[in-house]
Amino acid sequence: LTINPNEGIWDGKAENSTFTEGNGTTKTIVDPRRAGYKFTGWTVTEGALFEDGVFTFHITDVTLTANWEKVPPTIEISIDVNEIVYNAGENATLTANAEHELEITYQWYRSTSANFEVNSTTAIAGATDVRYVHLSDETPVGTYYYKAVATANGLSTTSNEVVLNVTKNENLLIINPVQDLVYSGIEQILLSAAD
Repeated sequence: LTINPNEGIWDGKAENSTFTEGNGTTKTIVDPRRAGYKFTGWTVTEGALFEDGVFTFHITDVTLTANWEKVPPTIEISIDVNEIVYNAGENATLTANAEHELEITYQWYRSTSANFEVNSTTAIAGATDVRYVHLSDETPVGTYYYKAVATANGLSTTSNEVVLNVTKNENLLIINPVQDLVYSGIEQILLSAAD
């Protein structure tokens, strides 16, 4: 009997394992493992006596070869606030909570339309970190929709969509007269403000 883990690990080893036993002897075969993959079963040499994880030795040489299926990452976005105030210096931090056994890469996407498609026109240039910070003073007032895509082992998963509302700061700042400046009673004071 030869067990080929096929790029996985079986019984702690990456290389093939070979066993020779007497005719009729049985051996329980445990499932192999491989980071980023799901084990889907064994390919068995024709004529082998192998059922429910138990191999029965007989006079024929047999090889069990592991079969694998890539597993995509899982991902969900969390956001620290759902509304920020434009020009108030507030920012929103979005975090992609992705999981996979192998290295994960990220790409963030933004649109002003709900249920948008993830593509090159909605991709945010340079936004390839686990976190993305939406800067309130760099975007106009409006509603923004975000998604992130996590990629691992050549497979990608798109996150849930989160909504961020950017509203205008309605507070007025008096810029004239200057605060704490003393005016005499005969001067005219012109008030002006900025938003």
